Amino acid sequence: MKVLVLGGTGYVGYGVACAFSRAGHETAATYRNESGSADLAVAEIAPVPWRTWDSCLNSFDVIVDCMDSADTSIMCINRIATCSVSPESGRRNHPVAYIYTSGIWVHGASEPQGKMGLTIVDERNGDMSRVPAWYQEKVNVEALILNKHELMPIIVRPGLVYGQTMGMLNKLFKSAWYGKITCPENYQSRWSTIHLDDLANLYVNIAEAGLCFDACNLSSESAEDVIRALSRASGCNELAFTQEKSLENYALSTSMVTRPSLARSIVGWQPRKMALTDGMELYWMSWILTTGIHRDQAALPIPEQAKAPLCAEPHAHSHLHPAPIPQPQMQINTPSPVPSHPEPTTPQFVQQPPLHPAPPPQPFIQQNAPVHPQLQYQAQQIAVQAAQSQERPPISFPDIPVNDLATLHRQ
Repeated sequence: MKVLVLGGTGYVGYGVACAFSRAGHETAATYRNESGSADLAVAEIAPVPWRTWDSCLNSFDVIVDCMDSADTSIMCINRIATCSVSPESGRRNHPVAYIYTSGIWVHGASEPQGKMGLTIVDERNGDMSRVPAWYQEKVNVEALILNKHELMPIIVRPGLVYGQTMGMLNKLFKSAWYGKITCPENYQSRWSTIHLDDLANLYVNIAEAGLCFDACNLSSESAEDVIRALSRASGCNELAFTQEKSLENYALSTSMVTRPSLARSIVGWQPRKMALTDGMELYWMSWILTTGIHRDQAALPIPEQAKAPLCAEPHAHSHLHPAPIPQPQMQINTPSPVPSHPEPTTPQFVQQPPLHPAPPPQPFIQQNAPVHPQLQYQAQQIAVQAAQSQERPPISFPDIPVNDLATLHRQ
């Protein structure tokens, strides 16, 4: 198939485009800046400038919408529908498949049912009348797509996507990196999560199905369990609450428990990645390396060593960005200028003596003698490297009552 991914340089869009390319489909994706074009080309995806995205619509069999803006999606849907029915469209006997990326929050929120826990919803029993106002625009776009007979509508409703740069969870991970986990006030919510790779594989499997699919793992995860796992992986024991009015904060504060029934029964799709809580150690390291935050000196927490070189403890993240080891310098001895047509001379490489030679043995050490600050700092660095070479001890996390996580904030 020939596939076009709208929003192909975004978090979900890039993963979906790569999945179609790996599956052997001829894949193209839109971009808005030159750096995004280079990333797509490296992944063997044809880059399409956003300003000319509609110039060759009728050559594609599947169009995947991974854009965040509802207004932009509506514009694209109307444009594609118009091109599909035009006399010069050149379409074959089947309409173009349009896959729209929505979200499980169109089901509203899972309501508690006494001792039975939260309500479990799927593609067939969600209550659209309880959709929160902050997600209503996604419902409107879904209704528009389903009423467009010129298209073959397919809707994917991902849960809370994790993996690599972590998507909506990026702020949560970044706050742990800076030393204080910032989470919504409703820390007792439950999340329906899905790994980015599993979500991308679902897009490939349903490209010709023409239905609405919820995309999430088979079991939900507690927000409190995720925060505890993130604390253990990052070594951050401080917690703060935020009342920020944002899409991410609303999504993390809403309990949603859903099951991907149709995806399993129709296309045989099943998530294979570890859950967010179970694989937190791997996902934490993947987030650090993918975002490159450990290489950004402006984003690094200021270690105490930089303020006082004789600090007693190394910084919590010093094992991620150790100081470079000084290398011996090489000196090239070149011959002095000589008259014309000199004989070729091979340059000689002379290795300089070590920068830090071992001090000669002392006959005795005077008790209570003052130690030079430089020697004390070198001894401290040796102790830090020795400690890092051993297994990192487990990080103690305060015992937080299940119903009173806010006590940590008050402490």
